[in-house]
Amino acid sequence: MIVLDLIYNLAIIVSFITLIFFFDRLRIGNIKLRRLIQGVLFGAAAILGILKPFYLTEGLFFDGRTVVLSLSALFYGPVVGLLSALMVAIVRIIIGGVGIWMGLATIFSAHIIGSLFYTYFKGDDQKIKYTHILLVGLITHILMVLSILLLPKSTQKETFDTIAVTVLIAYPLATLLIGAILKTHFNIIHFSKEIKQKEGQYRLIVENQSELVVKVDNEGRFLYVNPTYCATFGKTEDELIGNTFLPLVHPEDRAHTMEAMKALYKPPYECFVKQRALTEKGWRWIAWADKGILDDNGKVTSVIGVGRDITEAQLTLMALEESENKFRSLAETSEAGIFILQNEQIIYTNNRILEGWGYTIEELYMMKYEDIIHPDHKELMKEIFKNPPIEGKRFKNYNFKVLTKFGETRWVTCSGSRIDFQGKPALIGTAMDITQMHNLIEELEATKDELYQRNQELQQLNENLSTSLRNIQQLNLNLEVAKAKAEESDRLKSTFLANMSHEIRTPMNAILGFSDLLLLPSYSNQEKENFVRTIINNAEHLLELINDIIDLSKIEAGTIKINKKQIHLESFLQEIIGSFQMLAHQKNLQLLLMPLPSDIPSMINSDPIRLKQVFNNLITNAINYTDTGSIGIGCMLEESFIRFFIHDTGTGISPTELDKIFERFYQIPKAQGQSRSGTGIGLSIVKTLVNLMGGQIEVQSEVGKGSTFSFTIPIDEIHESKIEKTNKINMTYNFEGKNILIAEDDYTNRILLEAMLQSTKAQLTIVTNGQDVLKIMEEVSRIDLVLLDIRMPEMNGLEVASIIRLNYPNIPILAQTAYAFDNDREAALAAGCDDYISKPFRREEILEKIHHLLNKYSPKQ
Repeated sequence: MIVLDLIYNLAIIVSFITLIFFFDRLRIGNIKLRRLIQGVLFGAAAILGILKPFYLTEGLFFDGRTVVLSLSALFYGPVVGLLSALMVAIVRIIIGGVGIWMGLATIFSAHIIGSLFYTYFKGDDQKIKYTHILLVGLITHILMVLSILLLPKSTQKETFDTIAVTVLIAYPLATLLIGAILKTHFNIIHFSKEIKQKEGQYRLIVENQSELVVKVDNEGRFLYVNPTYCATFGKTEDELIGNTFLPLVHPEDRAHTMEAMKALYKPPYECFVKQRALTEKGWRWIAWADKGILDDNGKVTSVIGVGRDITEAQLTLMALEESENKFRSLAETSEAGIFILQNEQIIYTNNRILEGWGYTIEELYMMKYEDIIHPDHKELMKEIFKNPPIEGKRFKNYNFKVLTKFGETRWVTCSGSRIDFQGKPALIGTAMDITQMHNLIEELEATKDELYQRNQELQQLNENLSTSLRNIQQLNLNLEVAKAKAEESDRLKSTFLANMSHEIRTPMNAILGFSDLLLLPSYSNQEKENFVRTIINNAEHLLELINDIIDLSKIEAGTIKINKKQIHLESFLQEIIGSFQMLAHQKNLQLLLMPLPSDIPSMINSDPIRLKQVFNNLITNAINYTDTGSIGIGCMLEESFIRFFIHDTGTGISPTELDKIFERFYQIPKAQGQSRSGTGIGLSIVKTLVNLMGGQIEVQSEVGKGSTFSFTIPIDEIHESKIEKTNKINMTYNFEGKNILIAEDDYTNRILLEAMLQSTKAQLTIVTNGQDVLKIMEEVSRIDLVLLDIRMPEMNGLEVASIIRLNYPNIPILAQTAYAFDNDREAALAAGCDDYISKPFRREEILEKIHHLLNKYSPKQ
């Protein structure tokens, strides 16, 4: 029966606690008075429990006081808890009996446990969780069970057996139940405060809004207006509340406004309307966004509206409409065809298009633009219109074929731009018939055959230029196309394209001009030899330009690599100086190599190609920007780095330019060097290469006195005794008795390879495609080496290399290609090639690679 008695006891306590909640919400008096009353009420609730307890024996009874006292201290603090505990303790002393000391112990232990938790949470009831309430109940009633020891020994065992399980299970659960009720009560109080605070904040926001904010009932009568609305219309809140808004609306806009507001009474219960309203400033255009407010039954009871003065924007729109009417007048009298596309639909054309293509205006308006595009160009135009230009930007001329109403094919050139038409994005453009011009261009294209034959004759005179010339021609074409597409790009890229064209055309002029002279019989052999050397020099200059562009693409792709090799530093610097002496002499400049300091190592480990590329760029710039004086090159030791420097007595660089010269495509303004050449990428590449080699580049300059460029690379010293020195100058190669299979589909390259290998006495077998390579491999008993072009018809070189490596593992393969990227070399080696050579190449380079591979492999018998 103990459980039922305790449930009855706790029910009485819970009922009384509801009175405490009611008192809390009344907020009577100040905080001290409320705390006093709360302590008295909690004490009274606990005393009620004592009056209806579970009696174990005379003077020994149990009730829910510990639950009430622990929770009063937990939620209301030690003061409230102590007051209620003292009240209950006095009553318990008055009652007396054998359980008095146990009763007092449970009273004050419950108070202490609740107070400790209150202090831990710093009085913040929002931090109290249900687990904390349960923990308070467990600790309090564990102490209650332990306080049985304060009873006379004769009653301890019976008391423990009777109440222990109930106290340790039911009392903590009762604590959790009543604590949950208290927490819910405090949550309600907390949320009510938050709601009032936010309501005040929202009202403050609305009151200070620059927009017009109103609330009206279903009859249009004002329920609320913010100060901005009152100020705009020059009326007080009292003048507006209860009156309808309609008299303030322009008579011509009232019907439209009421019609639009019908949308407020069906999902999504909102509308947007523009109207003229009579304000302090006269008639003004106001744009309203209205939202219906629903009651619990889903019916609209009122409307909240937010308005903004859009008079200026509306007047602008009306001006645009007037402008559109003027445009139509101009378009109809234009000599060019004018059209507007929206969502791929033709929504406007002028008479010029109608006259030229045979369609009526009704027919065109029923068509999409692709309906008149020739099948050959439908995909092209889809791609163009899939990525239209941003608003205000033009797309350049595109040439394509269209079909007239009568099935005739006409060529058209089209250009235009993106606009906003009637509130939606659209494309406006002009279309002109260029059929006659296109036919003339095709006739001119027919003359290319004769020019091609002449080019073939020139290639036979100088075979080693063929690949470079094709690359250059393709590069020139690509640059011209890129230049056309980049007309709207930033100034630096446009300058880069112009300079690139100049840098290509200047040596090309020499190449083509001297090539023409070689065909004339009036020049001596010595003069022709000079012509050829000039052609070679200019071709090498073009190759350097191509390499710069390739390096630039590698830098952008992050694939450029540093390949370190052994370098004899003094010889390396002397070779670089020697290569520029003639150029310096032509400008009457002194080019000097400073003596190397004694602490500089004679041998270093670095990338000779990239290091030479850095020197070439810096020395070339120094010569270009120096008219008189000298250029000095030297180095010095700086801790674990070598610092190289190039000093000139040239024009110098202004401080404002120093921070920009390493930017890609940037060049010093013409005022400092009007006759200078260059592409604007050299110093950018130099900086990247120096950084990749582990160093840094710096520049000091003074206008009119000269500049000093210096850069560092890490010291990677090599002892000279470990260097294997091989003299390959004027080395002769004898491949007598060796059968070399050459696979090359290009005629001029085949002639070039035969000429390069003629002096080696090797037997040559030449094929023009991959299938013939495999056929020869099967038919010929001995092949010592395969010289394999990667790009060939029928079967490419990579496939052929894989088959050869599988079936003939002991035959070396040397790949050759006009591609120059690292991944091309890696692809060739992965396919089974032993080595790789990139076009264009010199005779000594390819003979050395063949010599190395023939010595590496035993010939196939």
